Formats: sequence, C-alpha cells, structure tokens
Amino acid sequence: MDWRESFFMARYHFSIVERMIKNYEKFPDKRIFVGVIKESAKAIFSLINSYVIYEGFKRSDKKINLFRKISRKYIEAEVCENLLTILEIEKAHKTSPVNYHKQDRIILLDKGKYKILTFKKLKELINSINEGISKFQS
Repeated sequence: MDWRESFFMARYHFSIVERMIKNYEKFPDKRIFVGVIKESAKAIFSLINSYVIYEGFKRSDKKINLFRKISRKYIEAEVCENLLTILEIEKAHKTSPVNYHKQDRIILLDKGKYKILTFKKLKELINSINEGISKFQS
C-alpha cells in the first residue's frame, strides 16, 4: 500500500467525522457520538500508516511506537498524544461492559475505572487529527 492511499483514507474518514460532528450538534444522540469516536480512530490509523510508510518503514505491528518517534518531525508532541488518546478511547469503548450516554457525555468502564468523555473534549482531541493531516508533507 502506498502512503498516498492511506493519506487519502485519513482525509476521507476525517471528512466523515466533521459531518457527524455537525449532525451531533443539531441532534445529540449516542449513536452519532460513538460514530465520531469510531470514524476518528479510522482516520488516525490511516494517518499513522501514512506517516510510517512515508518514512520508509513497512507495515508492522509496532507502527504506533514508530509513529511516536517519527511524528516529532512533523507534529508537536501534544498533537501526537491527542491522537493516541483517541485510539485509547476507541479501544476502551470496544472493551467497556458499560456504555452510558447522558446529555453531551459518555461514560465508559475501562479497567475497573469509570472514564467520562464530554463532546467538547472529544472535539478538542479531533482538532489534532486536522492538524496531523495538514502538517503531513509540509
């Protein structure tokens, strides 16, 4: 797979995220909130893959660790951590036996601890995806 394909998929999934955010702001619903998390994770995985392939590495199981190292050339450490935080949230959502949505927040049970994610915080994290996409190849 070429890095351009992965980058195109990252931009595609991010455009879906942007539309879902607009829909959630009009019609707050748990399914849209969860959809934003899932599509954000897809965009991030594609973006990470783009960075790793662009730097000349082949696809591997350790691409997140590679991304942590090579992302310093392109994006700030905070943006990198925000991207990885979204991946952690998505993983927690998959494994959480408890998912509760109330108003603009979702509550997850992750490793015996409750995590509360507000939509405002999620939007802040998602801005990092946009920054990661815009800084790629610049």
